[in-house]
Amino acid sequence: MLIPDRASFAALPAVTASALDREAGDGPADPDLLLVAGRAVAVAASAADVASDEERTSPPDAAHPGYEQAMALDRAGRSGDAARMFVEMLPDPSAAADGCLGLAVLGLRTVLREETRTLAAGCLEWGASHPRACLILGILALEAGDQQGAQTYLAATARIARGNPAFLAELKAAQRTLLLMKILR
Repeated sequence: MLIPDRASFAALPAVTASALDREAGDGPADPDLLLVAGRAVAVAASAADVASDEERTSPPDAAHPGYEQAMALDRAGRSGDAARMFVEMLPDPSAAADGCLGLAVLGLRTVLREETRTLAAGCLEWGASHPRACLILGILALEAGDQQGAQTYLAATARIARGNPAFLAELKAAQRTLLLMKILR
């Protein structure tokens, strides 16, 4: 099978961006804050007693109230404030997955790909099967040239988002990207 180079996938981030881009704003969150948060999440996720299963599991449509408040700040162009709010959610086991997810969404707009990957994976580690986290991991796998990893995460995105109108954008982005990947093979 011929594996296209990165240039072949130049249109894919534009296809998936609609599900993750903010509506307004003047710039990304402070990369240093995301770097520190990514490292903190990596350390916390490696700890055996991060949280009990009851604390870790939350359905993807039941986001912590702070998540929506922080995303509103981001849409208003206050990405730094949003990032700080997400970081404040990390120590709380009931909000950690949402904090990781929010930071991963912000991180996708930076050059900190490894930290963004850690944050999105942290969301999944805390037991939240969130289609947006899977979509971010799929995008990052695609950017890294990992076709199989991208396909796995994008398929998971579609599977989790299917039937939930709150995640229609994620479902469409995953389906379009998977279709383009198949066409470009």
